[in-house]
Parts: sequence; structure tokens; C-alpha cells
Amino acid sequence: MAVIGVDGSGKSTVVATVRAWLSQEIDVVPIYFGTGGGRPSLVLWPFKLMVPLITLFLKTKPKGASHGKISDRPPGLLYSVLLTVWATVVAIEKRIKLSAAHRGASRGLLVLTDRYPQNEIPGFNESPLMSRLSSVPLWLRRFEARAYSLAHRLPPDLVIKLIVTPETSARREPDMDPAVMRTRIAAVPRLAFPGARVVCIDAEQCLTEVIRVVKREIWGLL
Repeated sequence: MAVIGVDGSGKSTVVATVRAWLSQEIDVVPIYFGTGGGRPSLVLWPFKLMVPLITLFLKTKPKGASHGKISDRPPGLLYSVLLTVWATVVAIEKRIKLSAAHRGASRGLLVLTDRYPQNEIPGFNESPLMSRLSSVPLWLRRFEARAYSLAHRLPPDLVIKLIVTPETSARREPDMDPAVMRTRIAAVPRLAFPGARVVCIDAEQCLTEVIRVVKREIWGLL
């Protein structure tokens, strides 16, 4: 089962609540597919430690970034190199976690993920990152693409989409660029995740109601 949505939609809260509920009865494998505040793998961890230092040198971010001060300029050389390295490491991490998720599901465990990789809409929502850049070697693009193709071939049984308004997302994620936020919110309903049961939930409701709907969908699959 995967929980997806834009930043501020309540993914982490829903995942934590569902995990606490299910762990009382069955074995649950939690996996975080993002690169933000969740727990990274040992592959990504050293690079995340470098992010605050790199941010000091990048006063503004180019078009395509989501947080911080964003300019209208395309990525420069330094940013392109850093993003290429980051995207490569993220792709490796996603392949590792997808393999772990597949092994867990094969053993009869319930795999519960916060976000899920996708290659339907490029540039955001856990999709390939190199699409933002114009001068990346083809072999490196193919390397990155294979991780997301693997996610496409191994869809979750259930995808929960948490839908919120731009106003709610802006209140919960004030550092996110408003234009990027609106674009991502509009894109979430278009993600199909072929092979999975996809359920959209109005996350503007109270948490109790959101969890009730999520539990109902989970019980329908167990």
C-alpha cells in the first residue's frame, strides 16, 4: 500500500497512524520513498548531510525547484552537476527500497510506503529528476529511468491519494513555491499507477474521517 500526495497533504501522519493500527495484528514493513524529512537509506544519508552546506552556496534555485527562493533562470552548471549526482544516488536508493518492498510483499508482509516512485509525470511527485536538465548523458538518463521503470512494473496493490487545496498545502508547507504547489496538486489526480487500486481521499476532512476511509480500503484487500 502506498500513500501519495503533495507536501502538506498529511502523508506522514496517515502512514504513521495506519502503521500503529496494523502493527498490532500483522507484520508491517514501512518504507519512505521521499528525500525530505523521512529516514534515508545508508546510500542517500551522506548526501543529505551535505544539503545544508550546499544550500549556503546556492542563494537561489533555478526553475523547476520547489522550495526556497526560485529564479526564472534554467539550471546553471554547478546546479546541474549537483542535481545529476543527487538524481543518480536517489535512483539507486529507490531501486534498493523497491527490491526490499517486493521481497517483503512476497513473504506475506504488509508493505506500507510514504510516497511511491512514478514515471508518468516527469519532474516531481517522485519521478525522474534528470528531466529538469538538458545536458545529461543518455546512458545516465537510462540508468535513472530503470529505477522508475521497476516501480512501474511493481505497482502497489493499493494507492491512497490524499487531495488538498493549494491553500491548505501553503499553510502546512509555507516554504514551497505557490506556482509549483498548484501544478503538483493538479497533477496528483492524473497519476494512474496501472495495476493498482487507486483511491482518492479528500484530505480536507478531519483526520479521523480520512483514517476511517483508509482503513476501509485496506480491509477490502486483506
